[in-house]
Amino acid sequence: MDPFKDHLSHVEITEETLPADTTWQQRVFDNCHFQQMSMEEYQLIGCQFHHCHFSHVRFNAAVLKGCQFISCHFNDTDFFGTSIMDCKMTGSEWEGGRWTGATIHTGDWSFVSLRHQDLSGLDLRNIDLREADLYGCNLANTDLREALLTRTNFSQSQLIGADLRGAQTDGVKWSDFSLKGVHIDGVQAIEIAQSFGAKVDH
Repeated sequence: MDPFKDHLSHVEITEETLPADTTWQQRVFDNCHFQQMSMEEYQLIGCQFHHCHFSHVRFNAAVLKGCQFISCHFNDTDFFGTSIMDCKMTGSEWEGGRWTGATIHTGDWSFVSLRHQDLSGLDLRNIDLREADLYGCNLANTDLREALLTRTNFSQSQLIGADLRGAQTDGVKWSDFSLKGVHIDGVQAIEIAQSFGAKVDH
């Protein structure tokens, strides 16, 4: 019997203990540790990971669809060319790793910590990033149109060429980062003016 079909809790998973199949569906992991492994080109569908730790894991070219990564920690984990679709990442945090070529379609990324991550050029349209910590991120040329950015922390981030048009940006501290080259809409222009003390007459 494949133990990975069951609900696993407090288990350390390594390259040697991975199952032979590369398609996981509806598997549940609580407080598990994934260490030093390749999950390249895996397909994870509807899987749940709660309070799990991923260290030096490669999700390159993998497909993550409808998964939950709740309050997980990712250390030097690569998402090179990964497709992440309609996943819930609430409360998870990242240190190191690569995002080059990743595609993210919808999903709940609220309350995540992505401090100092290189997210430049990614398409993050319609992503829920409410109260996410993006301190010091490289967001150059990143598409954030229609994203939910309520109280998102952009402090010290680089956003030159980023597109925020249509995004919900209430509570964003506009003075915490450079607005040079950032694409904004009329509503955001008013928010920015008001944040610097201007009185806007409608």
